[in-house]
Amino acid sequence: MKKRFMIGGIVALVIMGLMSLAPLLANAESEWAKIQPASTESPSDISTLVLVNNEAVDRLLTGYRRGCKVRYATTATLTVEEGEVVCSNAGSTVRKFRSNTAEVTVTWANIDTGDEAASTTYYLYALADADATTFTISVSASNSAPTGATYYALIGTFYNNSSSNIDAAQINNVDSNNNQWVRAEDIEREIGFSAYRNAALNIADTTYTDIKCDTEDYDYGANYSTSTGRFTCDVAGRYLFTGAMRLSDLADGTLTNLAIYKNGAGYKQIGKEYVSSANRDPQINGSAIINLAAGDYVELFVYHNSGNTEAISNTSLRTYFQGIKIGR
Repeated sequence: MKKRFMIGGIVALVIMGLMSLAPLLANAESEWAKIQPASTESPSDISTLVLVNNEAVDRLLTGYRRGCKVRYATTATLTVEEGEVVCSNAGSTVRKFRSNTAEVTVTWANIDTGDEAASTTYYLYALADADATTFTISVSASNSAPTGATYYALIGTFYNNSSSNIDAAQINNVDSNNNQWVRAEDIEREIGFSAYRNAALNIADTTYTDIKCDTEDYDYGANYSTSTGRFTCDVAGRYLFTGAMRLSDLADGTLTNLAIYKNGAGYKQIGKEYVSSANRDPQINGSAIINLAAGDYVELFVYHNSGNTEAISNTSLRTYFQGIKIGR
């Protein structure tokens, strides 16, 4: 009877001990206690208290990323902006901190194995295998891990289309769980531009011609190019665009159109006028609200059928292109 009582007492003590640790284990992924383990803790509890804090910190580190935004550069290259990221091994038992203070250009030389393939989704990984403070980039067709890497973090995906060109509209910034990732500053930051045509420009007859406004008044976000005349979106949302142009001394009955192109195709006609003897110098302007995804680009085009090549009025007062982000 005495032995049975002793065994029962030991079992009871074990159960009470586990019950006392249960709150710690239950909160393992939601709390971190700076004061634990305290010097007054029982030595037998220290390992458990350390485990609780480690799991809470590890939960934070699993998807840590600041910056490192992936954006379109050319049909064969991408840019990864400066920032910080935590790279882990396959078992998630080791976390490595890496930070880049400058942008990284990603090319097909960064592919982990094989050659570039058309009509394929690729995954971008930050790598921390080198004994350095910075990370490198690997391009991989694998959505789970880059070939030959030990410490890595998924930061983006992109699509290489049937022409073996990177599709600017299908670039995604994602976290380590392949969930869409958006920077708070991208939601709040101001994006907008205003540019006008300064150099002379001749518009051919019956041909839609892009008006490359070659001089900027401002460009918040650096999304407009004076060389291409394109506004390239890097933050998805609703945008308001306004355009204007003037042709002079046109023949009666001439039709003039002003249009916004999206991704190289006519999208919105924002101005139209037939010339009459009362107005041979039509000033055409208009605006449109357009939903854009990251990678979409917008341009201003003009058309006329005067029968001759016509010179556009190249001043900030007459020929300009403007845009601003107005919503998500």
